[in-house]
Amino acid sequence: YDFENMTSDEDSLYDELHGQIKIMNIDDRKRRVCDYLVDSLDEDGYLREKESDIADKLGVDFDLVEECIGLVQTLEPAGICARNLQECIILQLHSEGIYDDALEDIIVNNINLVANSNTRQLASKYKKKQEESEDDEDYNELEDDYESEDNVEEPEETNEEEEQEEVDDMAIDAYEDEDDE
Repeated sequence: YDFENMTSDEDSLYDELHGQIKIMNIDDRKRRVCDYLVDSLDEDGYLREKESDIADKLGVDFDLVEECIGLVQTLEPAGICARNLQECIILQLHSEGIYDDALEDIIVNNINLVANSNTRQLASKYKKKQEESEDDEDYNELEDDYESEDNVEEPEETNEEEEQEEVDDMAIDAYEDEDDE
């Protein structure tokens, strides 16, 4: 079955998330908190309300709210219910299976350097030699060039071919000169 096609086009992200919560094997108390969290998400899928305010509003323990945030964050799409951009990216990395501690540290502590493409400062902060970083960038650029179909060019004649044509022309000229004599 293709679950994406089972829902109607009019279903909102909130409906999709509530549907995912319904099939989770959790007790009613957790389900109620999870449903509240989904309803509290802003239009970008972020949770902007403080956990302590949610706990007070629902009359539940703070730890239960934290646990339910973790449950909602396992839903699709990856990054849902994050409290900020950094957490959203980290959740997406986990979902894609490409998470590691160094990436998390870069995202949490240096997101502005990443956003501004400040590779030199990132390289110095993470003890990677600038030359290695530049080599990686050069390699990635070359790899991108080869993968791009737009960069396919007709091969130009090599110097050897041009030289051979000149030799052939000289031979023809020499032959014609012999015939003239």
